[in-house]
Amino acid sequence: ATILYSSSRLQLRHLVELLISTDQLIKMLSEAEESVLTSNYVNISRDLPYDSLIGEIKANKIIDDYESAELDTISHPIKRNKSLLDKLRKKPSGTFVLFCKLYSNVRSVQSQQGADLLRKIQDEKAKPARPGTDLNHITYENSNRQPAVDLDEPAKPYIKKIYRDIGVDWPKLAVELDYSQNDIKRFKVDTPNDSDEQCIAMLHNYQRKHGSSFTKSKLEKALRESDLGEAADKLLKLSL
Repeated sequence: ATILYSSSRLQLRHLVELLISTDQLIKMLSEAEESVLTSNYVNISRDLPYDSLIGEIKANKIIDDYESAELDTISHPIKRNKSLLDKLRKKPSGTFVLFCKLYSNVRSVQSQQGADLLRKIQDEKAKPARPGTDLNHITYENSNRQPAVDLDEPAKPYIKKIYRDIGVDWPKLAVELDYSQNDIKRFKVDTPNDSDEQCIAMLHNYQRKHGSSFTKSKLEKALRESDLGEAADKLLKLSL
């Protein structure tokens, strides 16, 4: 029994080592691809001609049948495009380049965006390597200190510090936070002609629904995906 137990443990160990080594062989998107995808995420998800492109994407096996079926269940165009981009992030190096080539050849007025993305990838590859930015050590302007940025802290205390930077664009943020158009209309009716108060009401409503899961990090991500990068940058610099 002892011999069988030792043998089983040895086999399990070899299996784990095999899985680890196999995982290390899997190459995700290149740094240039990931950089361009991330910096253009909002624009692509908004402008991508999904219906014109999905056939070519499947024909070139960029996604499999299971992933395609998942995408088909998403009715909201922008959310479906975002889901597709998130799937691309997990693909091997070169996949996003192929995607951009297909995008540039599609019969759509947006095809130029695909060509622009290809050019940006080439430009990114040509850049010299640079150290990454550590979000926990962001240097404030006119200051020598480097305060730690706790992105897991609650978003609630920051709502009244950031709402003016969101302004009239708050409905875009609301959509990103999964509010419907009817919800947005309700906020507008409750506080008419005051976009600041509408924004505050929406964010406080979201905070009440989601509690501690509504973190500074989640708000920052939602702002960026709503094309509100300046507000997101300011949020990162704020502290309590």
